[in-house]
Amino acid sequence: MENEKLLRKVAIMSFKNAEQFIKDAEVLVKKRSYGHGFALAVLAEEELAKAVMYYLCAEGIFGINGKWRNDSIRHLRKQEFAFGIAFTYEMILIVEEAMDFAQRKAKGDAVKFKQIFEEKIAEILKKEEKLFASKRGDLYEHLKPFEKLQKKRERAMYVEANLQKTKITSPKDFKKSEAKQYITHVKERLEVLKDEISKKMKLQDKQVAMALMKMAVKQYTGEGKKKLLEWYGLSEKQFDVF
Repeated sequence: MENEKLLRKVAIMSFKNAEQFIKDAEVLVKKRSYGHGFALAVLAEEELAKAVMYYLCAEGIFGINGKWRNDSIRHLRKQEFAFGIAFTYEMILIVEEAMDFAQRKAKGDAVKFKQIFEEKIAEILKKEEKLFASKRGDLYEHLKPFEKLQKKRERAMYVEANLQKTKITSPKDFKKSEAKQYITHVKERLEVLKDEISKKMKLQDKQVAMALMKMAVKQYTGEGKKKLLEWYGLSEKQFDVF
């Protein structure tokens, strides 16, 4: 339980730090420092991703010894995780539809509920596969590829020179609209997760999280599957905890 308290404390502190990054970013934009404002917004999203990682660990969704903890200090991995958060919320309507269907059919039988829920999720996703692939690309192009965002953050912070191409980039190259758009994006994520980070997750939400993780693991076999489980810090048996 001490570990759980500590993990929750890290999650809340990381979230508040993300909020402060955004407040600072808005101040910089008002001062016409658009590049630095953009950079702080990227840092805010990375810190938000770390907050979610520790929150999920406190809830028992991630294992405390998972490799995700090493990734929580790496910018690129946090950006990838931030994308995962965004895509997960795009799937909320699908999840709610599947849960409603499973609840009606299972009639209080927990085992039957899990089975029907997972089958319904798979059925809906298969039907909507092309649509969701399209939505994912359209809505989150600024997070793909992640290396591009990392480089953009660097350009937003530093003056860089390419002597071969005789080209110089500077934080002053960033436009106000560019910085404000990204700040708005991160503020929306913070608003969605604000209440979640500060309270315990409902059992049904844990079941949803585990179902989504199961779906991710099922895409891999052998070494790929092993590495993914190591990243989560879980065994296959632990997926059935909830």
